[in-house]
Amino acid sequence: MEKPPLKKPRINLADYNYEQDLDYRLQMASFSTFEVALLEVILDGSLTISFQELQSELNVKEDEMILSLEKFARLKLLQIQDKKIIINKEKRKYFELHILRFSSAFEPSIEFLQGLLNQVPIHILPSWYMISKTTSHIVHSIIDRHLLTPRTFEKYVTELEVEDPLLYSIATEVFASADFSLPVSVLKDKYRLSEKEFAECLMLLEFNLLCSSKYELSENGWKEYLIPFHEWAEILRFRKNTQPQSISNVDNIQKRHPSPFGFVHDLAILTRFLGRQSIPVASVQDKIIELLPHISTLVYPDTYTARLLQQLAHLDLSAESNDALIQHPNASEWLQKDVEQQALIVYQSSLVHFYESQPLFYDRDVREILRSLKNVYKNGWINFEDFLKGFIAPVGSAEMVTLTLKGKKWRYTFPTYSPAEKDLIKMFLFQYLLEGGIIATGTFDGKECFCITSFGYHILEDYF
Repeated sequence: MEKPPLKKPRINLADYNYEQDLDYRLQMASFSTFEVALLEVILDGSLTISFQELQSELNVKEDEMILSLEKFARLKLLQIQDKKIIINKEKRKYFELHILRFSSAFEPSIEFLQGLLNQVPIHILPSWYMISKTTSHIVHSIIDRHLLTPRTFEKYVTELEVEDPLLYSIATEVFASADFSLPVSVLKDKYRLSEKEFAECLMLLEFNLLCSSKYELSENGWKEYLIPFHEWAEILRFRKNTQPQSISNVDNIQKRHPSPFGFVHDLAILTRFLGRQSIPVASVQDKIIELLPHISTLVYPDTYTARLLQQLAHLDLSAESNDALIQHPNASEWLQKDVEQQALIVYQSSLVHFYESQPLFYDRDVREILRSLKNVYKNGWINFEDFLKGFIAPVGSAEMVTLTLKGKKWRYTFPTYSPAEKDLIKMFLFQYLLEGGIIATGTFDGKECFCITSFGYHILEDYF
C-alpha cells in the first residue's frame, strides 16, 4: 500500500504582497549609517515631526537629511509637508519591526517571527504551516507542530533536504558555523545568488522557521549576516558549550580491562574453566580473583564479580551441583560463537537485568540514553562528568526539552535529574553497556571516563 504524502509547510510568497516586502528589504539593505539613525528617530517620535526636531536630535542641517527623507517618502513611510513629516501608521509598523535588525542586541526570536507573520493574511497561515484553520493561536500551533522540541525541529529540517535543497543547504551551513552566523555576501557568492534572489531566499528561510538576518556596523557601513532564530541558536550554543572534550593523552587512561570485550572475555575464561573442573560455591569469589586478578584493581570489584556470576547463571553457562559450580550443558553453544556474537547475547541479557533491577527506567529511557551517545560517538575517550553536563534526554521523571512560554518570551526548558537518576545513567553506561562491549571504561586524572567501542558503533548505529 502506498504511503500518504508527508504534510510539510508549503510557503508560497505569492500568497501575500511579497513584492512590496521584497522591495522594502532591498531598500533597507542599502541604508547608510545616517539613514538608520534618522529612521530610528522618526520611528521613536510622534506621527508628525518637524524638520527642526529632527535636526536638533541628530545635530545635522536640513540639506544633510532631505535626500534620506525623500527616500523614506518614496517608501511611503512618510509625507513631507511644509518643513515637517507625517508618518504613515501602517508603514511605521513594518519599519519598526525590520529596523530591529540593525540593533546590536537584536535576537530574531519567536516574537520577531510573529511580527513577520502579521504581514501575511491570517487565513493563509494554516495552509502554509499545516495547522488547524480554527486555531485561535497561530504561533502556538506552529510551535506545537514544528518547533516544540529539538527533535521535532530537526526532523522538520531534515525533511527540507528533499523539499527545498537550497534552503536546507544554507540553513545547515549556518547551524554548523563556528559562531552560528555567516556573512550574507559569502553565501550569495557561494550559491551564485543576486541581491534580489538572496533577499527572496531570506524571506523563505524566515517563513520556513530556519534563519533570519541582522546587520552589524563595519568600517564600510552595514554588513548583513545570516543567523538562526534565537531559540534554536540557544540549543546550538548549549550543545557546543557542553560538548565533551576528547581526552588527548589516552596513554594515561587507566582502563578497566585491556580488551574492549573485557567482561565477555572474563565470562568466557570462567566458563571454559568450569568445563575442566568445578568450583566450590563457598570459595567461588576467591577462585574468580585467582583466575582474573585484574578484578581486584577495579573500582567496584565485588559488583563486577557478582555480575559475572549472575550472567553465568542467566545465560546457562554455569549450573550448581553438590554445592559447586559446574559448566552448564548448553554452555558450548555460546562458547562456539565469535566474540561479537557473544557480546551481543551478553548485552541483551544485561538489558533484561537492568529493567528488572530498578523501578525508575524503562525501555523508553534506555533508548533515550543510547540516542544521547550520538552526541559523543566521534569524541573517543571522554570524562563521564562532561558527558552528563550535555545530557538532556527525557529519562526517569525528567521532561523532554520543550519550547515554553516564559512570561512574554519563548525559551527551550531543560530537564533536571535527581541524584538517583544520575546514578542510574552512570550504572547503565559503566556496568550494563560495559558488559556488552558497547563501551570501554577507565579513569583519567582520578575521574571516570569512557569511549564507545567499534562494536558499540555497530550496535548503536540505528540510534545515530
